[in-house]
Amino acid sequence: MMAKVTEKKRLRTITLTNEVQDAMKQQLRGFRERFAREPRTLDPVFVDLRSDAPSAMDLDDLQREALTVMSRSCVSPELVYGYFRTGLLVTE
Repeated sequence: MMAKVTEKKRLRTITLTNEVQDAMKQQLRGFRERFAREPRTLDPVFVDLRSDAPSAMDLDDLQREALTVMSRSCVSPELVYGYFRTGLLVTE
């Protein structure tokens, strides 16, 4: 019998700009309108609203949307570059 290995996850709270909060609310509204239900635990946050079932947004579309939100939020060019280079967002 194999032992289950569990890892403690460190949870963090991050503050979202008003623009990012608006984008998240827009995604939620679009999800509800498109699929006529609330998102479930395993549904992606950024969904392809053109698909018949909840599926993740295409990476190119997601990156275009991220760039738009970052530009509107006045994120510094260094942080935008870092995001596109690494795929990670600076939180601290």
